[in-house]
Amino acid sequence: MKNVEEVFSKRPVFKVRLQGAPPPRGWTVRYKLGIEEKHEIHSGELLSQWSADSEGVTFNFSPDQHDMVIFDTEAEAVKIVEWLRQNAAIETETLKIGS
Repeated sequence: MKNVEEVFSKRPVFKVRLQGAPPPRGWTVRYKLGIEEKHEIHSGELLSQWSADSEGVTFNFSPDQHDMVIFDTEAEAVKIVEWLRQNAAIETETLKIGS
């Protein structure tokens, strides 16, 4: 992992649980390796946060499939995989969600 700074959010995250909500469909990013184990990120976890602003890119992975970031196209997910590999030395892969 390179060029990565660990930050802790002070803002809450909100979730509304709805029974019968349609299952997610699209593409996400699955973590493989590159983040030291002391950060408690494990192979197979899914991208749960991805945002960019003038200060940089904020991202995270989670074992909870309900928290995953979903992209409409594989091409969008591939861009994230490549960005993480080139800029943070983190290996990930795309994963199709739903049918």
